[in-house]
Formats: sequence, C-alpha cells, structure tokens
Amino acid sequence: MQAYECTAEVDSTGALHLPEAIAVEMMSRKTVRVLVLLDETAKQQEEHRTWNDLTASQFLLGYADSDAIYDAL
Repeated sequence: MQAYECTAEVDSTGALHLPEAIAVEMMSRKTVRVLVLLDETAKQQEEHRTWNDLTASQFLLGYADSDAIYDAL
C-alpha cells in the first residue's frame, strides 16, 4: 500500500479537493483507503488538557500516605 500525505481544501459543499499529483495517482486505482485528520481547534485542545488534568488529579486522590511503604522497594 502506498501512502501520500498532503493538505487539501474542503469547499462549501463538503467536497474534498486533493492536489493534482495525488488525484492523478488515484485515477489508476479502483479503490482507495482514506484517512482524514482534522485540525483541532484551540477549544478542543483546552478540553483535552482539562480532562487530562482532572484525570491526573483524581488518580492522585487515591494515593494514601500508607502507600509510601511501596516507594522504598
């Protein structure tokens, strides 16, 4: 399987416009495998950071001083 990476434009109808070089390669294929990666917005990135921070803080709440005995092993 060959893989190509590029950026593409999406028009107002939702059609994806690939660079000409990749479009030409696709014409000789019957089927293609498509992976679409969307850029995350700043808001989505902030949500990820918030969930990661919450997860870490909740995990550490489960740590008791009595667990320190295992640190010396």
